[in-house]
Amino acid sequence: MSDSDALNPENNGSEFKVGIACECYSDAALVREVLAELPNIDGKLAWGLPGVPDPVRLIDADLVLIVCDRDNLSTAISRSATYARMERAHILIYLQDGAGAHADTIPGLVVPRSQLAAELLNLTQILLEPVATQGLVGIDWADVRTILATEGQIVMEKTSADEPEVAIKNAVNQLQAHASGRAIHGLQGAILSHGHKMRIRFIHDLHCACTDLVGHDAIIIVAAPLLNWPNIDQYEMRLFAKVECKGSLLNVQTSPDRRFVSQSS
Repeated sequence: MSDSDALNPENNGSEFKVGIACECYSDAALVREVLAELPNIDGKLAWGLPGVPDPVRLIDADLVLIVCDRDNLSTAISRSATYARMERAHILIYLQDGAGAHADTIPGLVVPRSQLAAELLNLTQILLEPVATQGLVGIDWADVRTILATEGQIVMEKTSADEPEVAIKNAVNQLQAHASGRAIHGLQGAILSHGHKMRIRFIHDLHCACTDLVGHDAIIIVAAPLLNWPNIDQYEMRLFAKVECKGSLLNVQTSPDRRFVSQSS
């Protein structure tokens, strides 16, 4: 295939939808306000209102966000471990107040409370938009679930440049800096541009750069979603990574709790 050839966009299907629920252990009013403002990407994302976790059942949703603060962190980690044992896609979101010197010990997405809206929008665009949007190279929900099932802390990067090589290099360098030598267990990457400027080799270059960064043992998926891209001369890179945690928080209250059962039990 020549450099100028393009793949046909994949059809995710008009019925495709990701249902997203939220278990809230902290600041439910703030979380409710933020969720109400997030995009549904042409009806492909269905955001549920935050609720108090049911102590005996897990939520039956495609993706569950578990939002907590410092006072409820141990409980939320235990709940996250239960979802993991049941092979349910979920993300622990820790609302950070203050400096947060030990943020790299927390297995999930660490978000300053004041930046929750911006970080959940980033999560939507970086993780979910590639699967909810047709593309030259698409990914499906099973791919995303595979990335989410890997252990570690979530690190997200977004860069843009007028050359694809520069956008890729900058995003990879930023991720490497934030990983600080920690292993990267899973990585989802997406390259975006005006459809007329996308080339197959850019996607190949992205995959190679990701492989060089994380090695062949990590899970890597790449996408090239076709969005309504206004700037014909701009390329954007989006990376979502699961990075090894430091310390022992991964072991806090993660022993099996048989009170929790699936919704279908």
